[in-house]
Amino acid sequence: MEALLSEFKSIGKFSVGKEEKKHPKLDNIVKLTLDFESKTKNVQLIMVEPFPPLGRANKDLERLKSLHHGEIDRICAFGEVADQHSPKNHRIEIWMNSADDGITIFCRKVEISVHQIQSAQT
Repeated sequence: MEALLSEFKSIGKFSVGKEEKKHPKLDNIVKLTLDFESKTKNVQLIMVEPFPPLGRANKDLERLKSLHHGEIDRICAFGEVADQHSPKNHRIEIWMNSADDGITIFCRKVEISVHQIQSAQT
């Protein structure tokens, strides 16, 4: 059974944040951060060792970078599925507003940081 860690709807200000690589000259990504707003929260999803097995993103990273928050319906973070027959890593699923379109990114671990958006005081 899958372990849904978090689901975020009403996405605003979506961007690909920090990319940490094993070495500046290599394409292997060891951490990738997605920054976005969801309703009244600032969210950071940090994917540890994304794009297994080697951390090479190819077209998936370019597609992530080109996304606009208006295209996104929801973002879901799933935990590891410990199944001896078919174990699965953590993953992030980004569901689009368009019919049955989405992006799935597997990683070794998902770290979630959520902060309330401070309202402007007058």
